[in-house]
Amino acid sequence: MEEGIENRLVKKINRAEHFSDFIAALKTKRYTWTRLQRLATHVLTGAKKNVMKSVLDQEKIPYLRLLGMNQAGQDYLHSIKKQLSVPLISKIKKDRHPLLELDIRTAQLYEFIVGLQSPRKDGGFQETEKAPIRFEERTGRFF
Repeated sequence: MEEGIENRLVKKINRAEHFSDFIAALKTKRYTWTRLQRLATHVLTGAKKNVMKSVLDQEKIPYLRLLGMNQAGQDYLHSIKKQLSVPLISKIKKDRHPLLELDIRTAQLYEFIVGLQSPRKDGGFQETEKAPIRFEERTGRFF
């Protein structure tokens, strides 16, 4: 957050009834809708500039996170998984990379805001609590 936008955030937040109203009230020529959404996401997930910079400064990515696949993709991943230089994450476990923590918080926030999946009774979310989705080409269905 920079250049005094935090004052604008505080001033406008109490007047908005919905997230879109809030972003619309903040929007100016200087602050685009997309930039404001990204800023709100960073604030809500607790993303810190120094963490993001440290990840971007690395020469290689810390992990690959699998979200979905079809049979051809599953076969391909099975054939190359031992050749990968970084972990391929299909199920999120307890011991995790700090960037994965941010990834999880962001996915859960997104699901909550857009209403893709209501939080389950146990507090879990679709993308972070379930196995990657699979597309069955024969039937045209996801499971």
